[in-house]
Amino acid sequence: MSGTKPTPRSGHSLCPVGKMYVLFGGLDNEKKDGKIGPNNQVYVLRLLSNNNSEWRLQKCEGSIPLPRTNHAACAISNDEMVIFGGYFSTHQRFNDTYILKTSIVFL
Repeated sequence: MSGTKPTPRSGHSLCPVGKMYVLFGGLDNEKKDGKIGPNNQVYVLRLLSNNNSEWRLQKCEGSIPLPRTNHAACAISNDEMVIFGGYFSTHQRFNDTYILKTSIVFL
């Protein structure tokens, strides 16, 4: 396995999208303002033909979902996934929907 691997986390989503897997958000061990909180990171996992794999942290543009954990997500096309709901904290829950474009080029 090569590339930038995601940190240990829970409450994230991992969806097969086209020929790759897209990981979104979740609660990791990284502290923000002294507290552990959710993130809105997007990682892509590409499975290679020689039983290897490659992780890549993606920089996203446009309308990006706020950091969240325990959301729902699934692929809706070969280059899009839908992300719904989740929560930021015990007092802030989301009822929103995002379409995340996953047109990613590996070189």
